[in-house]
Amino acid sequence: MSSRLHSGVHLEATVTGKLLPRCAVLGVGVGIWFSLSPLVWVGLFLLTLCVLSRFLAIWNLSRIEMEHRLPLLVFVGEDVSLAVMARNVSPIMESFQVEFSHELILPHKHGHMEFSVLAPDRVSRRVVNAQIKRRGIYDQFDCSIISYFPLGMRRAQRDFSLSARLVVVPEPELSPELLHLLSSGAMDAGQRENQMADFTGDFKSLREYRYGDHAKCISWPRSVQMSRIIVRETEQLSPARAVVIFHSYQPHRVLVKQPNFERSLRQLSGLCSYFREQSVVFDFVASFNQWTPIPVNLDETSVSIMLESLAVAECRATSDMDDVTAAIRATSGSSAAIIVVSNTPMGYWANLLPQGATPILCMDNHDAMNADAVVGV
Repeated sequence: MSSRLHSGVHLEATVTGKLLPRCAVLGVGVGIWFSLSPLVWVGLFLLTLCVLSRFLAIWNLSRIEMEHRLPLLVFVGEDVSLAVMARNVSPIMESFQVEFSHELILPHKHGHMEFSVLAPDRVSRRVVNAQIKRRGIYDQFDCSIISYFPLGMRRAQRDFSLSARLVVVPEPELSPELLHLLSSGAMDAGQRENQMADFTGDFKSLREYRYGDHAKCISWPRSVQMSRIIVRETEQLSPARAVVIFHSYQPHRVLVKQPNFERSLRQLSGLCSYFREQSVVFDFVASFNQWTPIPVNLDETSVSIMLESLAVAECRATSDMDDVTAAIRATSGSSAAIIVVSNTPMGYWANLLPQGATPILCMDNHDAMNADAVVGV
């Protein structure tokens, strides 16, 4: 995206710009008093330069156009490659000592890019890496170009905005325990033995049983032969379909803290990345989306819609679990795995979820995964 500069040039005299006219006037006066014509001519030359410096400073910036290039979507803390193109549209005059400041790079690289010389009707390109620490959707960026030409006498500045759409989403975060649970098939533990599990994967190896392993993965002949429980380990085991529900249930006298909310958003981002890698279709329902389901398929558009909702999410505390219950019951009859995420400790709300045949995986910010995380079996 690009934008032409429309705002005016703001001029401010520097220390040099303030002292030089005084010195010039003093030189002219001394030259006239002592009949020193060379000193008079030097003083007049400096006075003329001081007058012209204003017009030179304005002209130096008035013929410059800026453009920038940004990615469409990045994660918080991820390096962003900012490409900046500066063009001097003047056909005859060069521009000198131009410094470009961008909202993204203010904390980095001393806050500006330097263009020492911009040739007439030419484009100069710079690339810098920056990081954004705050999630959100950005449409415009505050920028400015500054020059101290000529001779550092005046500080000329033009402020403007460059348009671009940049979506900054929470950084994905999934604990090893949660990854093990998702890949082990434990979420399917409550389904009937004659029902096909909602997890698929290729056989990898045999290993000893660990807590949370699916009962269908147990190899009974090998277990009897080796006198201990042996399970068949599968590769890239994942649910074929899932429903992810987020809520900010706030019981009486329990404070929902913003840092916990931000970590929950990182967990939701991690789940989205995991399901996308595993080609899992899922529905996303959240309190900050007014409980409107977002179907996330394998296409870029639906994934972007969910991630954009995480980028602008606001913590909306609820005093009951009615909407969560309704979202869970809406999935009844389907074979989808249900994941409930909250920034409220699990002990306050896990026992309020409806009981049924479908297991529910509960996540909070205090225990990424504990022994009672799977309920409803």
